[in-house]
Amino acid sequence: MTVLVIDGQGGGIGCALIKAVKALNSDVYIKAAGTNAFASDKMLASGADASTVITDNISSLCDGSD
Repeated sequence: MTVLVIDGQGGGIGCALIKAVKALNSDVYIKAAGTNAFASDKMLASGADASTVITDNISSLCDGSD
């Protein structure tokens, strides 16, 4: 399963969500999209498998998300 997490500001809620999902099922592939580089980097460090800044190209992460 692939999950897309979109978060902004500091990425705190996205990080918490990513950690919780990975704790429940480490096989879930998580794509993170942040509204800024800080949020995106923080979510990647929290366990997301891929990340982007929304202004880069969020549509590329949406493909294949469940």
